[in-house]
Amino acid sequence: MALRSAIYNSLDNGFVENALFLCGLLQPEDVHLKAHCMLQAGQYKAAYDAAKRHTNLGCVYVFARACLGLERFSEGAHALEKARIYWEGRGQKQIESRRFIPDSSACYTLLGKLWAGHGDSKRAMESYIEALKLNPLLWDAFTGLCHLGAFVRPVNIFKLTPMLASMSQPATFNGDTFLDISEAKDPFVSTPEPESHDHGYAPSLGPTAAPPRRSVRLLGSRIAAATSTNFEERRELRKAKATGTKGTNRSLSTVGRVVSGNRKPPVEISEDSKPDLRPSSTAVSGLPAPKMAPLNDSARAQDSIQRILDLLVKMGTGYAHLSRFQCVQALDAFAAIPAQYRETPWVLSQIGKAYYELSRWSEAEKVFQRIREKAPSRMEDMEVFSNVLWQLKKETDLAHLAHTLVEQDRLSPQAWCALGNAFSLQREHDQAIKCFTRATQLDPKFAYAFTLQGHEHVANEDYDKALYAYRCAISADNRHYNGWYGLGQVFEKMGKYDVAEKHYRAASQINPTNALLAVKIGLVLDRMKKTQPALIQYVQAVALDPRSNLARFRKAQIHLKLNQPQEALRELEVLKDAAPDDANVHFMLGRTHKKMGQRANAIKHFTIALNLDPKASQYIKEAMESIGEDEDDGGYSSEGSRA
Repeated sequence: MALRSAIYNSLDNGFVENALFLCGLLQPEDVHLKAHCMLQAGQYKAAYDAAKRHTNLGCVYVFARACLGLERFSEGAHALEKARIYWEGRGQKQIESRRFIPDSSACYTLLGKLWAGHGDSKRAMESYIEALKLNPLLWDAFTGLCHLGAFVRPVNIFKLTPMLASMSQPATFNGDTFLDISEAKDPFVSTPEPESHDHGYAPSLGPTAAPPRRSVRLLGSRIAAATSTNFEERRELRKAKATGTKGTNRSLSTVGRVVSGNRKPPVEISEDSKPDLRPSSTAVSGLPAPKMAPLNDSARAQDSIQRILDLLVKMGTGYAHLSRFQCVQALDAFAAIPAQYRETPWVLSQIGKAYYELSRWSEAEKVFQRIREKAPSRMEDMEVFSNVLWQLKKETDLAHLAHTLVEQDRLSPQAWCALGNAFSLQREHDQAIKCFTRATQLDPKFAYAFTLQGHEHVANEDYDKALYAYRCAISADNRHYNGWYGLGQVFEKMGKYDVAEKHYRAASQINPTNALLAVKIGLVLDRMKKTQPALIQYVQAVALDPRSNLARFRKAQIHLKLNQPQEALRELEVLKDAAPDDANVHFMLGRTHKKMGQRANAIKHFTIALNLDPKASQYIKEAMESIGEDEDDGGYSSEGSRA
């Protein structure tokens, strides 16, 4: 039909509005194509209404995708479950027509997204696993598993499957693409129990239960106008949401600012970056093709697919390590990726986030700078870059980044996070809060923007609002460990050490490789007079990050409290070399030598501490005059970090 062909052509060329207009000329029974065009235009409610009363498989799939966009997760999942008997087992070859009917792997992936949105992690995992068994090229399903906390084995996932093998064969077209499900007897078909076999996945969920941060004056003059949303802006926002590019699940950050957002983000490979899977022709112009040409083409196509799978094993291995905060292993895995792919913005972004989680700010900055040079319009993970600049206290660079991002896309939550960080670094906390609030308005699932709001409320000592912000972060992403860290920090400041310990442990369960979290647990245990358990936490923190001065300091401090000055001295000697100008280290060395009866060494280090920090002269002189007393914290503070 000429009209349908014209609509397909409009969609192929990106003219969605034109396709929608032409759909108005279709017959009433062509509901599926109309609903599909509405979906492509980001008109989720219109697509939902158009498709919900129709029972062909195409309409059910559009309806479920509209439910995903409208966050009606359960309704969409149940609709797909009802139609399971009609899409389960449908291979790609059967449906390579212009009818936009999904194959079973697409349905499983969509079902996984819906169950994940609904909060049913078990069923979401099962759906993603089934999708990847059929089609390992569904990267969305793989990252979905990672975001849910599953233990994945990429080498067992990215393997050639019958569906992928069929892609190398000549396509066959099936005109019977509209399967009516009106006769289905059971409205909600239950998901069959998965078979027990090793396919590269092992569920390992987190509990139902975070790092450093202003801009030039011109930013202040733009804040009022920029935080308003007019009609045109809302229209553009709907279009932006239709692309599925959100700030959600960006996955990763470090505690405080440094216990880093989420992030949970699903990572997509753009159409431009997908290798061409079509077999190249071996026929010479004007000459008949050899008889074995189709077979050679098929083998060549399978070889191409295998190369893609080999690449995805390397990328998936790095991504899986990073999702579990195994950053050193992640860096090793990404280093194994061939250079032409390792220098792509997506891979560089993962490398930058790994450095960020390791608190290697300078290295992370260099990586993100390369991303800005290669893809200056890229918005994904720019909130992490802005956090890196916050940690490095680079006000001018951060202000420039924020200004550039807002100019590029004022509907991007990452841009508003960068602007908020710029204000935060200048200690304009109220302005920063406005920016982070704007980010969450643009994307209510952007967990790290809520966490950054919480940090600013803590800076304002508004603990009730901070608690609310951190809880919103966890609600947006239950595995966002920065939110749990933030809650622990607030309860610690309120003196509720047992509650603080609970939240710090929840954060540590999600990110067990973060040394700062172990230190914070040890600190609240120490405050509760649980000295020996506190020491265990500090020992663990030093083992996790031998470069952590804070962990070594706290460990030395607890050794001194336990009357173990020799052990304390070993840690302090390391700290003296790492931070020779830190008054706290020399003050603690003075106390340690005094406890060991080495008065000359004690006076020497007390004097150095006094010269480094004259403001603490009274405190240091009192320590010099008193023998055998254990000062509480020695003046050392960890509050400069945020997750």
